[in-house]
Amino acid sequence: MKRIKLYKKHIKFGIASVLILIILLKLVDMHFSSRRAEIIIDKTQNKYLYQTWEKGKFGFMNKAGDIVIETKYDQVRDYSEGLAAVLKDGKWGYIDKKGKTKIDFLFKEVGDFKEGLAKIYVGDYPMGKWGYINSSGEVVVKMQYQEVRDYSEGLAAVKKNDKWGYINKEGDYEIKPKYGNAYNFNSDIARVVVNNKYGYINKYDKVVIEVKYDLLGDVKESLIKYYNGSKYGYLNMDGTVAIRPVYDFADDFKEGLAAIKYKGKFGYIDKKGVFIIASTFEKANGFNEGMAAVMSEGKWGYIDTLGIVKIYPLYDSAGEFKNGLAKISYRENDVLKNGYVDKFGVLR
Repeated sequence: MKRIKLYKKHIKFGIASVLILIILLKLVDMHFSSRRAEIIIDKTQNKYLYQTWEKGKFGFMNKAGDIVIETKYDQVRDYSEGLAAVLKDGKWGYIDKKGKTKIDFLFKEVGDFKEGLAKIYVGDYPMGKWGYINSSGEVVVKMQYQEVRDYSEGLAAVKKNDKWGYINKEGDYEIKPKYGNAYNFNSDIARVVVNNKYGYINKYDKVVIEVKYDLLGDVKESLIKYYNGSKYGYLNMDGTVAIRPVYDFADDFKEGLAAIKYKGKFGYIDKKGVFIIASTFEKANGFNEGMAAVMSEGKWGYIDTLGIVKIYPLYDSAGEFKNGLAKISYRENDVLKNGYVDKFGVLR
């Protein structure tokens, strides 16, 4: 009997040992899997370049804070489709992510590349004209417009003879100029203005939301903010009311939430109009990468989508997070400084 009991005890010990070994192996595998994921993420993030500045000149750095492109430009814009617009000696051109000039410094004003084309302005204000170039710097749509917008869904809004219409990528009109103002297509519809009233049209120039509103926003996550003359609310894309106009101010939906002002304070609602984060902030911006900048007692900090403060309000200004970093400004010994902060509140 003693031998049997001892034998059973050894079996139990053996099973327990195997189970412990399995758990340890699983933990080790999870650790290295996590580490491998971190390495992959870091490699991806290192491809993203951030604006940086020194002694009044601008360049680009990586996420680690290493200068990748020398701070020698008068202004820079974020990269878009692999190119960044940079200003040097009063003219704009474009560089790649190695800092090599890809399009010479020829233009008075430029836009970012969207759908393979960028808007450019040639001549002196206000007599110059806008057109479009491709990523090789070739003029695709000649300079002839008073104002233009970026291409979106294959079309661009352009202004000629004081009226707005839409052109395709060959420069041919798809919708003739007839509007007081016109904006980008999004989800196959675009905002237009007639006699200072806003509405929406489709790509066949048919009205899909009646042109009667004092203000309409862009389509964001299938909803459109609107203003009825006293309060803000939201419409569906067919023009029906999604959320009644009861707010003093309303921002676009981002990541499922929208910043609104209600009874003098800012908070966040979901797409049903339900408060997810109570109105307690002096100001509030939209969410990006799970974080939103909010103001309390005159300073900016960050909260998550549950309303939990992740970075205490310390900053004079706070931008949105892009690839894990947000541009901020703060005062040190009465000197205004600029920099970046990560999601743990660590300055870079």
